[in-house]
Amino acid sequence: MRHNKFKVDALRLTVQAAHLPGGLHGLLRLDYADNGVGLTPQETRALADNLRAVRESALAGGENFPSDGRHIGLQNVYRRLILLYGERASIDVMPADREGFRLRIILPIDRRLK
Repeated sequence: MRHNKFKVDALRLTVQAAHLPGGLHGLLRLDYADNGVGLTPQETRALADNLRAVRESALAGGENFPSDGRHIGLQNVYRRLILLYGERASIDVMPADREGFRLRIILPIDRRLK
């Protein structure tokens, strides 16, 4: 995982997974958190807006999405997930309590994929 906002000596990354009811086989929820410098509230809103634009573009069959050139890796991952899972995939930026960055990814569980 690459992240350019890690400027702490004791970096801590946490990824939690949970099975949720929903769909044919349920959903996979992945919660990511780190203790890096995080984003300002304005940066968080801008990233959330960019992710919404990625979603709308991918669901409409668009090849490109508007981007300010930041967080392009996350936007590309989201676009690929939507192309694979359609509207059932989601990525949401979560507000961080005091520090760092938080993200939630929800994907359908498809037992046919191996």
